[in-house]
Amino acid sequence: MIDKNILVTIENLIDNGEEFQARNTFYKNTYFLSISDNHDRLFYSLFSPPQEFLEEKDSSLRDIQCEDDVKLKAARYIRKEAYKENKLSRYNWLTYPKTIQILLLSLNEQDDKRIIEEIVLALGQIVERYKFPDLRIYKEVSSLFSIESKIIKNAVTTTLSKFNTPDKWKYIIKIGQNNPNKFGQELIVRAVRSDSDSIPSSLKSIVRKLLVNMKRSSTIGRKDFIDAAIDTIDGREDTIASLFITNN
Repeated sequence: MIDKNILVTIENLIDNGEEFQARNTFYKNTYFLSISDNHDRLFYSLFSPPQEFLEEKDSSLRDIQCEDDVKLKAARYIRKEAYKENKLSRYNWLTYPKTIQILLLSLNEQDDKRIIEEIVLALGQIVERYKFPDLRIYKEVSSLFSIESKIIKNAVTTTLSKFNTPDKWKYIIKIGQNNPNKFGQELIVRAVRSDSDSIPSSLKSIVRKLLVNMKRSSTIGRKDFIDAAIDTIDGREDTIASLFITNN
């Protein structure tokens, strides 16, 4: 349950008309820390649904719960919205807890891999672009890794890699050990370059070996990016590392 002092802070922010900050404070102390139905009950008692959510509720978020053809179109729309420029209007509905719930429920018993990929990648962008590491996303998306599809495994791992948790590295390593394609190789390199501090010490040598093996048979055009990732694992900073960040 949320700390009483934090709850008072949130209520004061709402009273002062600072709803954006109030919602962010709520998220950081609930959905980003644990999974509980109590979060939803408390959130909806404090906040009214934003207009942007109400509009999408009657369009894309309705269609994402329909039959496959309509659902695919809605999934593609939501993914495109998540990839667009970060705007408050998009933030208001993409991070709204009910939106996340609808997207996660739409993944249940879904067989169309195109739909799964679109929704999973949309959720990944919500986590990264809008700084919304909702643990419900991690739990539900990670359960899809068992699907026998390289495309789905790459999409799942891409989204999981947005979270700052050591647990994600078991999925990243599995991608690296399964003859990764170019997308998978770039995923691994980016994960290392962006969040090497979260790699458990027991797994660093495994990740480094994956990078070395990738360099030998890589389909990535610029192998200096792999060198930069290896340097990161080894604790070295150089101009190549700067090049990687600049060019991506």
